[in-house]
Amino acid sequence: MPDPVQRVLVLVKAVLVGMEHVELSTTEAKRAFARKMVILFNLGCAIIKDGLSPFVSVFLVVSCGWTPSQAGAIWTIREGCTVLAQAPMGDLIDKTKYKKDFLVISSFFSAFCAVMIVYTQDFTILALKSVVEGFAAATIDPGKCHH
Repeated sequence: MPDPVQRVLVLVKAVLVGMEHVELSTTEAKRAFARKMVILFNLGCAIIKDGLSPFVSVFLVVSCGWTPSQAGAIWTIREGCTVLAQAPMGDLIDKTKYKKDFLVISSFFSAFCAVMIVYTQDFTILALKSVVEGFAAATIDPGKCHH
């Protein structure tokens, strides 16, 4: 069985196959290109959002001396904020005409929060990061479903 990194690379390559010479002159070609980009975006979000959590928890417990409950609290805060913000953010996305702007801003905050752990291991800062990350995730999910 191939390792997870090889599987991800195979998926990315499968998505990109045929894109080298994509002529975006027709509407159907543009839609096909957009579908492939959404697949790559979803793959990247899934890896960052759910794929790294166990590794980060182990890092916090083993390298930083946190208790397992402290490490788990960080992810519980993020998921709780995502659940609480899902309906209001979905409603906001439904009502606004700036869906792409919200998606870009939310993606930026999500990426910024994901790398925050590299710079600090302070519980309070990482808990606040989890709140922001939860709200960003609640905006990304409905934002990527609208055209």
